[in-house]
Amino acid sequence: MPGDGMDGSGAAVAERAGREAAVEVGEGIVLGEVAHRDGAPGECRPPRVGRERDHGPAGEARRLGGIEIERRGELPGLRAEVDALGRVAHLVSPNKLHHLYLGEWKEAYPNAKLWGPLSTIKRRPELVFEPPLQDSSPPEWGGAIDQAWFRGSLIMDEIVFFHCPSGVAIFADLIEAFNEEFLCAHWSAWRRWLARLDGITLAAPHAPLEWRLSFLCRGPARAARDKILGWPIKQAVIAHGAWPSANASEFVRGALAWVGSERT
Repeated sequence: MPGDGMDGSGAAVAERAGREAAVEVGEGIVLGEVAHRDGAPGECRPPRVGRERDHGPAGEARRLGGIEIERRGELPGLRAEVDALGRVAHLVSPNKLHHLYLGEWKEAYPNAKLWGPLSTIKRRPELVFEPPLQDSSPPEWGGAIDQAWFRGSLIMDEIVFFHCPSGVAIFADLIEAFNEEFLCAHWSAWRRWLARLDGITLAAPHAPLEWRLSFLCRGPARAARDKILGWPIKQAVIAHGAWPSANASEFVRGALAWVGSERT
């Protein structure tokens, strides 16, 4: 996905100036991402492999015997680091916005299985996918990752992943949390105002407002949210914004509160 745009979602676009890096966030998870040079004080600093992480990931690589990569960014900057991890076995798109470079990654790793929700599969008919991702993880993933299918919107759905051994939950566009330091450094004044209006700042992290308004059928979304809140989340990794420095479960609970009352 170019830059950090929302590919039609209406949220403001963040220019990301940085370098590609691979960062380990827990046993079995390595993130391939843009690492910014101008990080803000107080942001979460997860365990590192070689480089610093300041803002959200451009993709994730998980060790599942082979490696599973959730990827929305370009290939060249990460190829060597990914190859050093081992055999790439799975390529994953969590939603239909994170798809632009799937063909490039599939060409580079032709034996890797390609996964995504039905919305992604329909968007990329030229690619051959495995069966659509829904609420249960494929058996090929060996039980290391659980997932929740967040749906009920007229326009969007997303697969949220949870890496069981490390307690890391991974969100693509369902939670966005840009901090003031990043916004001031990269966004103009009117776009910072738009980010606050859209509800995608660290002070009030959410999905973008237009996403939330599009969920007219809240039942499936609440079921997915309740499943997510049932996970023992130790860290929340988000693709757009700063990761919480503590109390990750409460961070996620607050960011998803717009869905409605929790199941008791």
